[in-house]
Amino acid sequence: MIVNEATEFSKLRNAFLLLTVTEIVYFSSIIIEITELLQVLSSGSIVSLNGLITSLLLQILALILGIISGIFLYSGFRNLSAYKGRADTGSLLVIVGSVFIPIIGFISIILFIIGFALIKEGLDRIANAYGEELIKHGAILNVFPIISIIGFIITAVGLNRIMNKPLTTTTVSSNQVKEIGLGIIRSNGYIYLTLDSKIYGTITSAKIEGTPYSVMLSIPLTVGINNVIINMGTPLFLSPTQYKVTLVITTGYSTFTETLQAIYNP
Repeated sequence: MIVNEATEFSKLRNAFLLLTVTEIVYFSSIIIEITELLQVLSSGSIVSLNGLITSLLLQILALILGIISGIFLYSGFRNLSAYKGRADTGSLLVIVGSVFIPIIGFISIILFIIGFALIKEGLDRIANAYGEELIKHGAILNVFPIISIIGFIITAVGLNRIMNKPLTTTTVSSNQVKEIGLGIIRSNGYIYLTLDSKIYGTITSAKIEGTPYSVMLSIPLTVGINNVIINMGTPLFLSPTQYKVTLVITTGYSTFTETLQAIYNP
């Protein structure tokens, strides 16, 4: 794991642990409400005020825990810009959905389903970058109510595994990879680079400096000349000028950055 990502992964892990507690608390309140309703239907008794108050307090607690979880998710994904995709938007939906827990639970469920479907995109990118398939399995389960509690636990365990991997520090290039000529950036989202590498490694991310465009990658580098094609995954709206493109490259023992030059030629 890259050392400057450790704090953000910790936020995500804690968020999913809190979400586990949130779901337990919320469904406990639902069970209390159903129990009270069944008692009324079976015996004709009056609904217990204590039961309703307990249920409401549990839902308020779930609201608070859900908002805190959403904030952790948003902050973590926001700072992990290379991984996030639409996960930060999904995190905001989790926060909004939490607000509706004591008011209209059905709306909360819909917002959570959409939110965790978007968050899955960011989790899948993290899983691909670190080879942690457990996170992918958890991300799928997170989308579905009730069984999502299992997904939250699995996701937290997967993130914890990443955090326990040996730390590597991202360093500035030591001229192990050099650019030949000038790269070309196209408006369709593709960047074309020619690199002369002294090492075997993998390009794990690319960012066009001074723009919001970044992407997670898995492009192998071999020793010698490499004609690299990077798909940023979205059309690019840039000025016709020269840009710096920063690549994060990993080897079996280190992670470093290379800042290259490319011109926007739509």
